[in-house]
Amino acid sequence: HPNISSQIGAIGLDILKNNWSPAINLRSAQICLQALLSVPEPKEPQDVVVAKQFLTGHAAFTATARRWTEDFAMVSSAEYNRKVQKLIEMGFPEALRL
Repeated sequence: HPNISSQIGAIGLDILKNNWSPAINLRSAQICLQALLSVPEPKEPQDVVVAKQFLTGHAAFTATARRWTEDFAMVSSAEYNRKVQKLIEMGFPEALRL
């Protein structure tokens, strides 16, 4: 994502930096983050290489994003079920399962 540094994880979201206000609650911050993730701002990047790819080779950008999502953010059903079972064995009620 062009607005997240692939080196240090910094997020280019103004309400997390210069425009922070005590009136901003966690819910509104999450909504702003979701909007940024849904609609990248490549002209104000945290990662210049990703921003350039987003602007000049969008198909490659999308393929890379898909691969990184599959490699680093997806959990297999078997792994998910194993982790849920471990929580149940620790005493958490099964009714909390999502």
